[in-house]
Amino acid sequence: MALSILSLLLIVSMPILTHVSYERQIIKQKHEAIRMLQHELLLWRRNDNASLNTEQDTDFQFEWIEKKEHSAYLSVHWTYGGRTHRLTGEAVR
Repeated sequence: MALSILSLLLIVSMPILTHVSYERQIIKQKHEAIRMLQHELLLWRRNDNASLNTEQDTDFQFEWIEKKEHSAYLSVHWTYGGRTHRLTGEAVR
């Protein structure tokens, strides 16, 4: 009896644990993308051409939406789990 209850609990909890793990990975990637987006916009604001040279687990793609003398819009996007995620940031001088 106890073995069947334990088996039932494992069968029910596995999809939930998989989903939680997937959502935690997305949150981790969003934090990393926000950090990189802030860094790139700060470099633009300072007129600095250095880039962020850190190891990253995700393949982020950056795209300047608008880059003027006094304002800039930068977008970062990546694909995870068959879905594309996108964040956009703005900076002014």
